[in-house]
Amino acid sequence: MSTQPPIQTTTVGSYPIPDWLQALPSEQALVDATRVVFDTQRQVGIDLPTDGELYRFDINHPDTNGMIEYFVRPMGGTRAEFGR
Repeated sequence: MSTQPPIQTTTVGSYPIPDWLQALPSEQALVDATRVVFDTQRQVGIDLPTDGELYRFDINHPDTNGMIEYFVRPMGGTRAEFGR
């Protein structure tokens, strides 16, 4: 007999970006934030935790949450520049 529940739970969509990742983005901070997202979901009983779409977070452009680069990169021949 299987010990898995008949219907497993998971999450869909973007998890909120931690303030500390937004303020001081780095590769290690991104790894830490991803661990926090997984651990939080495990603590509440999610069967199939996700990374909350943190894989798209761009530490070089935290103000856009990596979304511009994520969509522009596949286009080829384009360049995204950021300014204020």
